[in-house]
Amino acid sequence: MLVDQAMTAQPIVAFATTTIREVLRLMLDGHVRHLPIVEGKVLVGIVSIHDLRALIPRGLADVSHPEGVQRVLEEPVSKIMNANPITVQAKVELKKAVDLLLDHKIGALPVVEPVSMKLIGILSYVDALRVARAFL
Repeated sequence: MLVDQAMTAQPIVAFATTTIREVLRLMLDGHVRHLPIVEGKVLVGIVSIHDLRALIPRGLADVSHPEGVQRVLEEPVSKIMNANPITVQAKVELKKAVDLLLDHKIGALPVVEPVSMKLIGILSYVDALRVARAFL
């Protein structure tokens, strides 16, 4: 089986200039834990729920200073995104993609076109588990 048979096509995305507040809203509303960041249709990064959790020490935990919380939430996601995500191509064997997820201890791989880095989907661990369920 190939990645394009298991991936989520046309994933929810954000731009590098999107605020952290809006990214959080997109992730919560879309029930996703990983959000590709694009410029046009080209992948420039990814942000995960773990990246958002890392904000807590920066100010979200200190509710006695709500202005600090507001300031953090209004920053662009480019401040916290991974600008060099591990990616996979659509015609790669799913086993190789799962190995990447496991080896790098990550929850999702943006699926991109070769050379152009145009985002065409995302393969999450949930997508891989859906495929695995058919064999149980």
